[in-house]
Amino acid sequence: MESTQIVASEFALALTPRRRLTTTVSTEAELSAAIASDAHIVLSNDITLSAAGSTSSVFTISGMTGVRVDGAGYTLGFSSSDNGNGRIFYIESSSVEMRDLTLENGYVYCSGTFGGAFHLSGSSTMEMT
Repeated sequence: MESTQIVASEFALALTPRRRLTTTVSTEAELSAAIASDAHIVLSNDITLSAAGSTSSVFTISGMTGVRVDGAGYTLGFSSSDNGNGRIFYIESSSVEMRDLTLENGYVYCSGTFGGAFHLSGSSTMEMT
């Protein structure tokens, strides 16, 4: 009769949670890519966004947990409060944490559409500090 032996270190390895990559971003494109790769995000400067359209969002976070954006005291937003800017974040069924970040000049212009800086949908949660 053969016996199977499980080594404790092999078992522990299987239970170790995945570590998120920390990504420093300085542009809208870099931030978009970092969100898509599920990274811990740190801004390295203010980021001025391109208009998304009056009823659209620049960034969509959907079905993700533990997304963290560390603004490091910087601002993320549009250069003016134009009604064609759109929303900064649309967050759907996700948990997001934003720290030390100013969101500026998001503007949604449409009946029944809410949130200029961000809109939470589904079972989303957001913590801002």
